[in-house]
Amino acid sequence: MTKGLGRSSAPLQRRTVRTLPEQIADDIGASIARGEFEPGARLLEQDIAHQYGVSRGPVREALRVLSARGLAVIYPRRGATVVELTLDNLVDLFNTRAVLMGLAARYFAALASDEARVRLAEALEQLRAVSQAEGTDPISFVSATSRVGLTIARNCGSESLGQLIEHQNDCSAWGALWQSGRIDFVTHERRLSATRDYLDMGLAINQRDGARAEAIMRRMVMLSQESAVAALAKMRGQSFDARRLLSA
Repeated sequence: MTKGLGRSSAPLQRRTVRTLPEQIADDIGASIARGEFEPGARLLEQDIAHQYGVSRGPVREALRVLSARGLAVIYPRRGATVVELTLDNLVDLFNTRAVLMGLAARYFAALASDEARVRLAEALEQLRAVSQAEGTDPISFVSATSRVGLTIARNCGSESLGQLIEHQNDCSAWGALWQSGRIDFVTHERRLSATRDYLDMGLAINQRDGARAEAIMRRMVMLSQESAVAALAKMRGQSFDARRLLSA
């Protein structure tokens, strides 16, 4: 066991604060994605409770969250075991993310309300401030980018698309891996470069240029994929099928 705790057309109303079980699941899920657990390894409630200094109730719920995300399987009387998560699986997550978030940016440019556009401008300004602040760490930066992404996804004018993005956040390895802050944005220069891309996308949205907004968003996800896959390949000591990579 490793580490302690870290992290539609409808307006932004959904809960964004992570519960204790979700935080535990995020942390363990990121460790699974990084290859720190062998496939088939048992996730023992008592060991996890001791590691995080909590009772077994939150741990039991965290294991259910991991199961819902496809990162663990819970067997009656045997408990939870880690599933095999290959680098190809993680590449697929990024490819799916690029398509979904690109389409959401395109829809947002065309369909978002004035109120949603104001919220996006606020999120982008917060991202700019975070990127320029001294001592900003990758997790803080990822949190700011996530606010931008969620603002777009939840206000893009397509409830079904927003739900698909939320499902990837909450029911796959994506959320835990991304929020871990260890796969991208680890340097100040990278954070500044990403911020420029986000602001360019915001400009395209303001100009209602959906095609350009989509292209920039997809490129941003693919650039993150390049950094993340390289980092994960090194962490896990594994290779992947390069034919699965989409061009940035």
